[in-house]
Amino acid sequence: METSPTLFNVYSFEDLLSRKIVTLFNRLEGKDIYDVFHALDLKIDFSSLHNAIKILLHFYRSQHNVETFLGELKTKLEDAKKRYVYIGNATNHFIPRGLRPEWGIFIDSLILKIVELKSKL
Repeated sequence: METSPTLFNVYSFEDLLSRKIVTLFNRLEGKDIYDVFHALDLKIDFSSLHNAIKILLHFYRSQHNVETFLGELKTKLEDAKKRYVYIGNATNHFIPRGLRPEWGIFIDSLILKIVELKSKL
């Protein structure tokens, strides 16, 4: 059997996570909350993540630096917590029953993770 090499360009984990964090900032949907929450538990190169977020903020012409961006994300998540029932109802059907979070607690935990992330970047 003959094989031929195929080249695929792929994003690094930190690039993907930075895109998901920026998406979370812009739309605050349950699927993004869920993904970022779990992604922040994985092994992260914090320097690469900082640079990736910085590049995206520049690309989108944001006035934020990485630190102010994460601070604003924390504030947005605190506001989103007020709508946790709606967020859960709109998202739970995408998540297997046994893996569905208690959304109020879940968002609070993500806020803590964002604060911790901000201190590491």
